[in-house]
Amino acid sequence: MAYRVDKQYPEAEKSFKQSLKYVDAANAPDVHWNLALLYSHNMNRYGDAAKELETYLKLSPDAPNKETIKKLIQDFKDKARASE
Repeated sequence: MAYRVDKQYPEAEKSFKQSLKYVDAANAPDVHWNLALLYSHNMNRYGDAAKELETYLKLSPDAPNKETIKKLIQDFKDKARASE
């Protein structure tokens, strides 16, 4: 998170991905959520953001905001297609 705050986005991505090797199953969805935020808000990588949110929903099928996340996934996919 510190890398993202410091706008060191490649390092933040590397750190989040590396943390997936060590985090327990209960916290893995949070890592995917944060990767999605990084990709969408900081790196304009909307396709990757959509994939991370899809993984988030697979790991958290009972997420209280599931429908909102599904709409966000579609929005990111649309943005990814538009930027190609």
